[in-house]
Amino acid sequence: MHTQHLSATKLMIYSIKTIHASFWRILGFEVFYKLATVFLFIPFLQATFYQLLALGGYSNATNEELFAFFISKYGILFLLISLPMSMLFIFFEFSVLIIMAYYAHTGRKVKIRSAFKKTISRLPIFLSFCFPAFAFFLLFILPFMNIGFSSSLLPSIEIPKFITGEIYKTFHWKMAYYALLAILFYLNIRWIFAIPIMVLEGKAFRHAANKSAKIVNHDYWKLIKICFVLFLVFLLSLLAIGFIIAGIAYIFEVYVTAGSTIEVIAKSILAILYANFLFIIGFITTPFFLIIVTRIYVQKVNPSDITLDEHILDFLEMKHKSFFKKHRYKLIFVYVSVITFFLITITTTALIAPIYNKPLTIAHRGYINTGVENTLEAVQGAINTQSDYAEIDILQAKDGELVVIHDTKLARLANTNGHVYEKTTAELQALTLQQDGFTGKISTLDEMMKFTKGKIKLNIEVKLHGHENQIVEKLIETIKRNNFENECIVQTLHYELVPKIKKANPHLQVGYILYASAANLQALEGDFFVLEEYLVTKDVVHTAKALRKPLYVWTVNEYDSMYTFLKMGVDGIITDDPPLVHETLNELIQEGTYFDPFTNVVETIEEYLNTLFQKSLISEGFFFLYISL
Repeated sequence: MHTQHLSATKLMIYSIKTIHASFWRILGFEVFYKLATVFLFIPFLQATFYQLLALGGYSNATNEELFAFFISKYGILFLLISLPMSMLFIFFEFSVLIIMAYYAHTGRKVKIRSAFKKTISRLPIFLSFCFPAFAFFLLFILPFMNIGFSSSLLPSIEIPKFITGEIYKTFHWKMAYYALLAILFYLNIRWIFAIPIMVLEGKAFRHAANKSAKIVNHDYWKLIKICFVLFLVFLLSLLAIGFIIAGIAYIFEVYVTAGSTIEVIAKSILAILYANFLFIIGFITTPFFLIIVTRIYVQKVNPSDITLDEHILDFLEMKHKSFFKKHRYKLIFVYVSVITFFLITITTTALIAPIYNKPLTIAHRGYINTGVENTLEAVQGAINTQSDYAEIDILQAKDGELVVIHDTKLARLANTNGHVYEKTTAELQALTLQQDGFTGKISTLDEMMKFTKGKIKLNIEVKLHGHENQIVEKLIETIKRNNFENECIVQTLHYELVPKIKKANPHLQVGYILYASAANLQALEGDFFVLEEYLVTKDVVHTAKALRKPLYVWTVNEYDSMYTFLKMGVDGIITDDPPLVHETLNELIQEGTYFDPFTNVVETIEEYLNTLFQKSLISEGFFFLYISL
């Protein structure tokens, strides 16, 4: 196999030169591609998705219902339509950029139209029997690690925190999770040249993946080193620019009167410049990565392996000025005018300080640093940390009593086989629970209410195992007997329970928990909503406030996430770490950053750009299916 010496420094210099030489053509193609994606392709998929949802009777599908849609004939039809079309759109972007990068390596400029035509000629290998394997690689393996191949249509896959939270509570699951991440990282590196080989050599995915593996095997650790160095240089460059902007902002903060009009205008301008910088970086990151990968690939293979049939391609003179370069000043003026107008509109909105109520701290299953989850000891820990609520889970035992425990299966905490619904209350309370060095006993809901009365309020999550007998009536009776209506709220993942509980006692606050949704909050019943982290955006928070319904986010255990959600204005955070919520909120208030114009503008702009160019309905659709599985 043909090989040449690899150098991270030379690769970086070469890639920068290539980007510089082809900047306007690459930028022009990326703008055209993303506009076509945002204004044509994604709206088509959205219309198809919601039309099929309506036809199947899933218009406001959430949680399990959304999964039911995807395994219904309507959901399968949507996947059969959207998956190949999305992959084709993604492949076109990568293919055109790779062809442009390859000819930049040879010192020639190929017309975008010719690269597009060549991509069409590669469709037979795209639609070969290797399609399922390529689909799995493109839609699951690449996005999971997200090490460079990025597209507006590629889902950004991240396991929801409520799932990883459960994984981290069991050693074996934790090791399995780390092993999965290691395997995915290995496959990403092993098959890093698969797409360039498909484009430049016309090989089907299976053969391209095998050849990529052979190339990588010769220099696996060297490639890892190069990737790490390039990533580090790229990160340091971003940080350097960020520090420069932050330094300018600090100068204004020191020498300009705080809260003055000049300070607000100056910080707004900086925010707009910073957002424009992020905007351009978002456009060139993928081309930059593909240039590097293509360069390494060309160095590692024989030139005769590349079969592009150059006689069908049209080339430009190296000195030829493209349309974008000829009219670059006009285009820059139009770009700056449009984007600035768009950003000023956002800035004006973002600079209006929102009215915040003090968010609630809700201890998830009590405070597990002081006892086994859902036990009296854990709830006492929540009391000691001055949490507003202790969130507890209830299931119905064999004899109909409501007991406080999360899992239907008893193996994780009680180290015994069997299910909650198979045992009476007495049998369950005879068990000893163990977790992280603590031991505890299972309590009934009645016992928990008597224990917490006047000390802390309860957020009661009603869980179902499928063997219930009048669970709603039992819940209402227990609340009434303990005079607990004003000392608890009730939430559930099971949508059908929300109206049932509300009808049984209209005075109770009953909420709905969502981890996946194709519905607007306006269409859902519930006095409040509990959303998994990835579902919470500023738009969702604003919608909840417009509906005058509290919005809580779960399960948030990291400082950065708490900071973000508190600034968004969520009404409560469900967490395993109540002291950290108090600490984060106090810091925001004491530092005066609970509302800061500059950061608020930047975050608002980033969210809008992310919504416009990074997220797509097809990505979210695949993600909903993924987490449902």
